[in-house]
Amino acid sequence: MNTESFETESQPVCTDGVLTRDLLARIPGKARPYLTPMLTRAIGDLNTDKDLEEQFRVLQDVSQRILKRHSCPAAGDIRKLRKALEIPQRIFGQFTGVSRTSVSHWENERTTPFPPQRAYIHAIAGDSVEGLGAIVAYLKQKRRNSPVGQ
Repeated sequence: MNTESFETESQPVCTDGVLTRDLLARIPGKARPYLTPMLTRAIGDLNTDKDLEEQFRVLQDVSQRILKRHSCPAAGDIRKLRKALEIPQRIFGQFTGVSRTSVSHWENERTTPFPPQRAYIHAIAGDSVEGLGAIVAYLKQKRRNSPVGQ
């Protein structure tokens, strides 16, 4: 994905390692519902751009495991995906069309997601990694292009 498409005329998304609100406008459309809660909490935190890279690595790892399993994602991976996105079970359930209780049952291996929910989980994993990857790439490029000492 071309990170240059995220350029806007507004304020920079990262100033001295601190994320600004303009970052939210740069979230790719499909990933916006999944990434907004996590990034909203990150706004204003010190060294967040580097912390975001670590969060991206965690999300990428769990998403790769989910996407490799074409059948049912492992219960631990569903929980790790949800936690990496910092989404409560209730909201994750809304994204997948089920109740908070169903998500809890998946995570505790009481039940497994039905095929339609599996497809949603795969989409959440793929879109989130793609979207956060684009943001992290943009921030890395911005860091590389910024003059030393700024």
